[in-house]
Amino acid sequence: MNRRNALLGLSLLLGGCGSGGRNRPLPNTDLLVNTQQRHQPLTPDFIGLSWESSALADRGLLSADNTQLVALLRALSPSGVLRLGGESCDQGLWQRGSAQLLMPPYKFAITHADIDRLRDFLDASGWRLIYGINFGRGDPRRAADEAAYVTSRLGDRLLALQLGNEPDLYAVNDVRTRGYGFGSYLDEWKGYADAIRQAAPNAPLAGPDAAYETDWIEGFARDEGERLRLLSGHYYAVGPADDPTVDIGALYSSRYQHYPQLRNAAKKLASSGKPLRITEAGACFGGGKPGVSDTLAAALWALTWLSDLARDGVAGACFQCGAAGSREPGTPIAATAAGNLEARPLYYGLLLFAQLLPGTRLESHLKSPNRALSAFCVADADQRIKVLLINQDEGRATDVRIVADRPLISGSLLRLTAPTLFSRDGVRLGGAAAAADGGWNADLAERAAIEGGAAFVTVPPSGAMLVTLSS
Repeated sequence: MNRRNALLGLSLLLGGCGSGGRNRPLPNTDLLVNTQQRHQPLTPDFIGLSWESSALADRGLLSADNTQLVALLRALSPSGVLRLGGESCDQGLWQRGSAQLLMPPYKFAITHADIDRLRDFLDASGWRLIYGINFGRGDPRRAADEAAYVTSRLGDRLLALQLGNEPDLYAVNDVRTRGYGFGSYLDEWKGYADAIRQAAPNAPLAGPDAAYETDWIEGFARDEGERLRLLSGHYYAVGPADDPTVDIGALYSSRYQHYPQLRNAAKKLASSGKPLRITEAGACFGGGKPGVSDTLAAALWALTWLSDLARDGVAGACFQCGAAGSREPGTPIAATAAGNLEARPLYYGLLLFAQLLPGTRLESHLKSPNRALSAFCVADADQRIKVLLINQDEGRATDVRIVADRPLISGSLLRLTAPTLFSRDGVRLGGAAAAADGGWNADLAERAAIEGGAAFVTVPPSGAMLVTLSS
C-alpha cells in the first residue's frame, strides 16, 4: 500500500468515526496512524547516559555496589548505552602495574582495578559501554595498551572505543595549535587506530565524537568507515549556561536551529551502514541552566528531540550526567543533600520515551491548530500501537482523536505530570516517582476512551502522555 492510498483510507475511516451514536463533541485535532507504513526499528539501547571519564576515579559511582544508580539505569532500559568521555577524557592517565606520580596535564589515573569495577557495574545494570581514551594529551603506545585491556576485560559489554573528546574544538581549547583541522586529526587518528588494532585486533572503534562539525562526522565515515562500528557526535540544544538569552522559549525553539545540520548528516550517513549516535547530549551546555535544564520543560524538550532523532534514523542519544554528588542543573540523575540519588525532570522524559522501546516507527499524520503539539508512533512486539503525545503549550489543553487503519478496541494512558512547566520537583510518570532504591513502576492505570473505533484523549498544557492501543 502506498502512502497516498493509505492516508486516503485513514481519512475515510476518520470521517466514518463521526457518524452515529457519538456522545462527545468532535475534537479539532486528529492523529492518523498508518500501521502498514513502517520504518526503522527502535532498539532498547536507544536511551543512554554519559559521564565524564573522571568518574572512573570515583570508586563509589560506577560500581555494582551503587545499587541506587543500578536501579535507575535498569528502569530506563535493560540494555542501555553508557558513554565515558567528556573533557576529562583527555586528562586521564592509563597506568599499568604500579601507580605513577601524576603530573600536569594529567588530573586522574585509570587502573586495571577501575576497569574491573566498571565491568561489574555494567553486568549489574545490563548496559553496554562507549569508552573514551585520551587522544588530546595521550600517546599511541599507552592508548594501545589501555585499549587492549579494556577490550579484553569488558568483552561484549564494550560497544566501542573512542579517541578523545570533541577534537573539532582542540584548536580552540589549546589542546592543539591553531589551524588544526580534520586532515590533521585524521592522520593522527590513523596512527592511534593502527597501534590499537595491533594490540587488540578486534577492538571496536567509533568517532569522531565531534562537538559541532558534522562535516567531520561525514568525512570520518567516508575515510575510515570500514574500521568503525559507529559514528558519533554531540548535541546541546542551547548554551552556554551563563547566556542571559537562554530560557525555556529558546530551548523549545532550538530544534529549528542547529539540529538541521545534524539531520542532514544522519541522512547522508544512512547509506554507509554505520549508525550515528549522539554520545553527549543535553538541554544546555556548561552544566545546564537553573530554571531551564532542571524543569519539566527539559523533559518535554527531550521527548520532542528524541522523537526527531528516531525519525531521522539516529541510533540513540547519551545524556550527560554530573559527577558523583553533583547538583548540576543539567544532570538527569542528581544527588540529594543527604547523599542519595534522585531522578530529575529530564530523567522522567527519558523514562517516558523508553516505554516506546523496542518498537517499529509507524507513519502518522497530525492535524491540529496547536503548533506546540507533536506526536510519535510505534508498533510494539504485540502489534499494539503506542502513541507519544507532547504538548509544549503552557496554557492550552488539546483534545485529540486517534484513528488507525483498523478499528481500535481498547487502550491505556500513561501520563507525565508536574505542578507547572517550571517544576523541579513533583514530577511523576504514571503517578509514580522513580525510587532510587527500586527503579520505577506506574501507580495509575488509566483507560483510554474508545468510541466508534477511535481513541479520544486530552493532552493537558505542558504535558505528555503515552497512549497504548489495541485493535
